[in-house]
Amino acid sequence: MQLCPVHWQALKQSLIDKGLAAFAKAEPKEALERFARMLQSKTGPERATFAPLVSATYSICMATVNKLGPAVLRNDGAQHCPLCDLCAQVIWKATEEQLELAKKLGLVESV
Repeated sequence: MQLCPVHWQALKQSLIDKGLAAFAKAEPKEALERFARMLQSKTGPERATFAPLVSATYSICMATVNKLGPAVLRNDGAQHCPLCDLCAQVIWKATEEQLELAKKLGLVESV
């Protein structure tokens, strides 16, 4: 899973808006190293391991897996944005509900 450019920028901007610009603009390698050290730490996040960009991305991915199930972790060689996947699922479910209602009201044929 990887955030698409639109959602990646939105996440970074949200951190900047919250006064965390230095962390939102961190080099990816540095942010990943901080996150890895935090995961290995017995005490959790500390000043030296604080990596909100990576941590927030991880939280988004885990929330998507919890909401959509492990099938979202498909191994098709492509990167999938968890927020795009979540949005697509919400749209599909909402329109499926409307289709079922239309069928029940006799507005469309059941196939």
